[in-house]
Amino acid sequence: MKGYILNRMLALVPTLLIVATIGFMLIHLTPGDPAAVMLGEEATEETVLQLREELGLNRPVLVQWVSWLGKVARGDLGQSFFLHKPVLEAITERLETTLLLTAYGLAIAVVLGVVMGIVAAVKHNTAVDGSLMVVALLGVSMPSFWLGLNLILLFALRWKLFPAAMYVPLADGLWSCLRSLTLPAVTLGFVSAAPIARMVRSSMLQVLNEDYIRTARAKGVHERAVIVFHAFRNALIPTVTMVGMTVGSLIGGAMVIEQVFALPGVGRLVLSSIGRRDYPVIQGILLYFAAIYVVVNLVVDILYVYLDPRVKYM
Repeated sequence: MKGYILNRMLALVPTLLIVATIGFMLIHLTPGDPAAVMLGEEATEETVLQLREELGLNRPVLVQWVSWLGKVARGDLGQSFFLHKPVLEAITERLETTLLLTAYGLAIAVVLGVVMGIVAAVKHNTAVDGSLMVVALLGVSMPSFWLGLNLILLFALRWKLFPAAMYVPLADGLWSCLRSLTLPAVTLGFVSAAPIARMVRSSMLQVLNEDYIRTARAKGVHERAVIVFHAFRNALIPTVTMVGMTVGSLIGGAMVIEQVFALPGVGRLVLSSIGRRDYPVIQGILLYFAAIYVVVNLVVDILYVYLDPRVKYM
């Protein structure tokens, strides 16, 4: 097991290198000139060329790529063109908001998805099952920004239960922080709960037909114990896989949700950086989120062993 973990950690390096390279090339092939954006429409061509030289944008793309990778290897993600500060500092300043929003949304998605999936499987082919799957279908089909705007309209503007667009830092109090993130987290979590619910329902239906479930019931085991400790435990592996995949969609969805709720997170930073062609910030955030995603997948693989002893890694 230790050897497997070590090999997977070493494999993260080429994975991140590929992601960084593809992202770097795509960003630099995108139409737009950061120097022209910074100087405005009235800038002369000579001024733009001078600024491009100062920023190092006049060098060949391959040279810029090698230079950037060398800095990344030393832990330096570069300097933002527009913020005039290190990229790592710019990301760190906004990371708390995005991580808390993602964690909060993930908790809502897992709890809601698992409960809906279990209830739908237990009440298979009933009105309850059909209703829950309709809700899951709505979650898959509904645009997150539309749901967020409606939650703002109802819970913030009409009923005034939650703030519409305000983030309270964690240092100012846990409850105040969670309250400010509740509407965006519910928006993010509800959309992500739908695929989890469908996966849990499908896995539970397969497990509930197994012989050991019938044996447990024949022995007089309480139905709740059969569902939770026998059926659901053995349906966890595909569920954990889906939860791991959900983390990636949550990170991507956070960019939209932060824009809707005006949250000062990394997602909002990357959207503004794309508009300004702030290459170092875009590249740094892409690499940062890619690292988070591959680490989450590694954790999911490790959890398999603890959830099912039959899984062996060589």
